[in-house]
Amino acid sequence: MIGRFAIILSLVFGLAACASVPPANVPFDRIAALRLANVSVEFAAPVTSWPAAETRFLAGGVDPQVAEKLKGTSAARVPEAQPFLQAQATELVAREVRANAALIMTGATPATIVVRVTLFDVPSMMRRVLVDQQAKFQASIDLIGADGKLIASYPGKVQTAMMVGGVLAGVADSIQPYDAAQVLVSDYVRAWRSWLTRS
Repeated sequence: MIGRFAIILSLVFGLAACASVPPANVPFDRIAALRLANVSVEFAAPVTSWPAAETRFLAGGVDPQVAEKLKGTSAARVPEAQPFLQAQATELVAREVRANAALIMTGATPATIVVRVTLFDVPSMMRRVLVDQQAKFQASIDLIGADGKLIASYPGKVQTAMMVGGVLAGVADSIQPYDAAQVLVSDYVRAWRSWLTRS
């Protein structure tokens, strides 16, 4: 129930974000003639926080000092964790991009999509209890043709998802663990797809 409520909120924010971005102005037949050949995900900023991925990182067996540091501060301040977190984020973003591109790019002309993540922040339970209940994601998404020329560049607005906060944060997590990153990225990429095909 809690997870579904958060998903509904994120969808509302996502539709608002999509509506505020200038249209791509690319004919749909041009998009349909493409075939996604490659997805590249880059990071202009470190992953700020992502509890679900941090738990997986710690479960892999890390230096005790690194583990203690990660438990006491933002992941952005723990460079040892960034390769793992960014790899996990890359997998999530690339999967969503491929799934959405497959729905609109059904042709034979190869194209590349480059995603540059500028904000990836899912607050920890402690942050949600004290100060911040919003998970946030933002990235630019460039569609590049086989000739290396830019077809469309999606600037994107910050995507947010409201999470349960305050004294209920710990209770909510114990009842139904919820990884807001899945919803954030999925909604963001769907907004990109809608933007790209909107004339």
